[in-house]
Amino acid sequence: MKELDLPDEASKRSDAVEFLRAWAYSDDTLEWVSKGNAFPDAGYIGIFLADLLRHFVSSSEASSEVKEQQTRRAIEMFTAEMNDNTSTA
Repeated sequence: MKELDLPDEASKRSDAVEFLRAWAYSDDTLEWVSKGNAFPDAGYIGIFLADLLRHFVSSSEASSEVKEQQTRRAIEMFTAEMNDNTSTA
C-alpha cells in the first residue's frame, strides 16, 4: 500500500486530529474510515469538500477548460450522490 506523507505542521501540533483516510482501488472501488466528530460545525465539512475538490483539480496538468469541466462533473456527481446514495456509508 502506498501511503502519503504526514504534513509537517500536523506532526508539530498537539491539537492535530486525523479525521479521514481514504483508499481507491483499480476496480474504481472507494473505501474510507473517518472520525465523525472532527468538525465543531457541520458547515466546515462543506468547506473541506470544496477545498479538497479544488486541490484535486488544480493538481491536474489539464488545461483550465478541462479543469473547469472536471469541477462541474465532480459537483454534478456529488449532487447526484447526495440525492440518491449509492454507497453503504
